[in-house]
Amino acid sequence: MSSLSGRLLASVSLLLILFFGVTIAALDAVFRDLSQRSIGELLDTQLVALLAACEPDDHGNVQPAGALAEARLRQPGSGLYASDPHA
Repeated sequence: MSSLSGRLLASVSLLLILFFGVTIAALDAVFRDLSQRSIGELLDTQLVALLAACEPDDHGNVQPAGALAEARLRQPGSGLYASDPHA
């Protein structure tokens, strides 16, 4: 009887470990995707705000006009940077 009980316990334990592993992997994938989409939306919003604050100069170059909506773009060491990708 203890042999049957031991095999039952081992098989149920194995199934639970497998179930929890699959659940953890699925939740990790969902939250990772959600956080990447959230960061992407934040970057899109900052890009639109940066473009809205820019105007072309006499030579056709785009320059920020006045104060930016996000003050951290002008503060060195803030962790938020904008640069010209063509420069």
